[in-house]
Amino acid sequence: CGANKLSEYVAWGRPIVHSYSGSYDPVVQSNAGTTVEAENVDALAAAILDLSNSDEKTRLAFGMNAKRAAIESYDLNTLAQRLEKRLSQLSND
Repeated sequence: CGANKLSEYVAWGRPIVHSYSGSYDPVVQSNAGTTVEAENVDALAAAILDLSNSDEKTRLAFGMNAKRAAIESYDLNTLAQRLEKRLSQLSND
């Protein structure tokens, strides 16, 4: 998935299969699913099959982690509160 769409995908609270080759992988960091090397179609297909064959507990955990990541990293209210706190800290320095 594209980096710009990732925030939308995690907000759904579903497990993510992510095709990505960057240095920071939010899917791995939040344990919200599986990441495979970008443009590796065979690895992508295998990851989709692995996820679909995984037990419900694993899929639900990935989904809950995705939802948590959406709230902590992409929610506008949360981001605004963090920014406000940081600006307040800077003004007090």
